Amino acid sequence: MKKTAVVIIACACSAPTVAMAGLFGEDRSVKYTVAADYANTNVSFSETDSAALSNEDFKSDFVNVKLGVRPENFVGRGSFLTFEAHIGAGVRDGDYSGELDVPLEEANAQVSNDIETDLYYGLFVVPHAVVFDMFELSFPVGYARTEYSKGFPADTTDDGNADSVRTVDSSYDSITFGGNIMLPLRLLMPNAPDIRLSLGGQVYHQSSELRTYGYNAGLRWDF
Repeated sequence: MKKTAVVIIACACSAPTVAMAGLFGEDRSVKYTVAADYANTNVSFSETDSAALSNEDFKSDFVNVKLGVRPENFVGRGSFLTFEAHIGAGVRDGDYSGELDVPLEEANAQVSNDIETDLYYGLFVVPHAVVFDMFELSFPVGYARTEYSKGFPADTTDDGNADSVRTVDSSYDSITFGGNIMLPLRLLMPNAPDIRLSLGGQVYHQSSELRTYGYNAGLRWDF
């Protein structure tokens, strides 16, 4: 009778572990992750060294690639850490693309609300938690640098027309943080590789000069 009870208890305790292994990989000591996100951000400048950027709001999209290492020592059952390096580049052009031989005032009115994210990179510590053996939460916290460029029409011949384009470059370092929810493809396709759909939001920069924040969506592959 005692042996039967022990077997029943052991099976009951192992059931959630088996379910987690099916959705989140056979081996919980997965050591590497690769992810790619599309980030849609709002770039809000306050008082800066550039009068052209001060008190202005822009849009900027970029693709962010993440390479992660997951140590074998986990925080606890269903929770763990990864250490990630992020690098991204913009897909939304911030250059002025209007006609040059027009009055400067008219050209300035045509300046796009887009700004180019030339480069984004940083290092992150990312706590993860598996919830109900169904989905995963992650909370990236790190330090990143973002470089922007923006083209504006200019008058270089004093004729009152937009005769050239001047480019304003700026770069900022900041602590950055966010949150993501991830769903494994194995929820829908049991035989799928260990890939997760990711959706989240992040504050990419926060300081007295600039605040950049937005939403991201992408995929993560653990191997």
